[in-house]
Amino acid sequence: MRLICFPSRWAPAVLPGLVLGICLLVSPSAFGQQPVAEEKPQTPWVEDNDTRPAEVAYKNIKVLTGLPANRMKALMNTWKNSLGVECTFCHVKGEWDSDSVKEKGYAREMQKLTVNIARDYFDGKEEVTCYTCHRGEAHPAKRLPAAPVQRRARPVAP
Repeated sequence: MRLICFPSRWAPAVLPGLVLGICLLVSPSAFGQQPVAEEKPQTPWVEDNDTRPAEVAYKNIKVLTGLPANRMKALMNTWKNSLGVECTFCHVKGEWDSDSVKEKGYAREMQKLTVNIARDYFDGKEEVTCYTCHRGEAHPAKRLPAAPVQRRARPVAP
């Protein structure tokens, strides 16, 4: 690599220009310009300590009314993992309250179904979930696997 050297008689003329150029490149705020602020990634979630009802904190909540807003993220992640999908399977990115994706309507109906099953058959306990039918797949299986059967040896006749 070859260094460019200026004769010492050029130093008073060249040096201030070099310093000014480096300052402009390094620190625009030093000359009255504001540095560009990095944008925080847009997130649909409320703060972790926000316990308002979901329908107050978020737009277009129709089924999950009464759920504390700070629990919505965990619930959506559970659904996402149970179906093996990403958020945009049911939502339009950046327009989380939009109803334009039909799967969002299906998810609402499935939520009502599982709540009704819990109420009617399991004394309100959440025994049937998204994973019960979906098993990590976007669409539920047509047939669920049969329950395992324990085989017992037949008694030997005397």
